Amino acid sequence: MLNIFSKKDRMILRSDMWNLGFMTDDIADVIKSDKLNIHWMKHSYTDRWFADPYLLEVTDKQIVVLVEEFCYKLRKGRIARLVVSRPDYVLQEIDSWQVDEVVEEDQA
Repeated sequence: MLNIFSKKDRMILRSDMWNLGFMTDDIADVIKSDKLNIHWMKHSYTDRWFADPYLLEVTDKQIVVLVEEFCYKLRKGRIARLVVSRPDYVLQEIDSWQVDEVVEEDQA
């Protein structure tokens, strides 16, 4: 079979896109309801996705989470700290680290 797409084209055409969803309902309401009230994080990135969140801090103004960030250009996952606006769920800040960068810093 002839492959008409370059490696770069195939990466652009990929459909893997993950995002973070936040629920404000308590667990009892989630179990009873047949409809989930999910607030999806809003961001403009098309070259990466975010998954596997771990909550660090939640205040009235922001949500801070650790996530896996996968960047297509790097073709690698890495750990990122995200700051998300709680009122509108807009991504405000990203701090990313690659595991090998952290290990090298610890060994220095």
